[in-house]
Amino acid sequence: MSLEQFRPFVVRCRNARATLLDLADQTTAGIAEREDADAAALGKSKLIANGVRADPDEGDNSALYEAIGYTPARERKSGLTRKKKGSGTPKT
Repeated sequence: MSLEQFRPFVVRCRNARATLLDLADQTTAGIAEREDADAAALGKSKLIANGVRADPDEGDNSALYEAIGYTPARERKSGLTRKKKGSGTPKT
């Protein structure tokens, strides 16, 4: 095989690598764009939730507050737990 016969194979390899590098750059840019959009949407959703909580007709126990994905105050648990005495296995 001569050098001229071999060059098309090398060109195909280089083109494939260039395509992969371009796709990696596009992926990185897409991820950055997605993160920016998520941050903006999260900020707006927090404003909406705060508005629902502040509304005297709705509040944090309303169906609307639950519909937008938050847990109403009536369904929240305190998180307080008390250990019972003697609940463990006896030590010998």
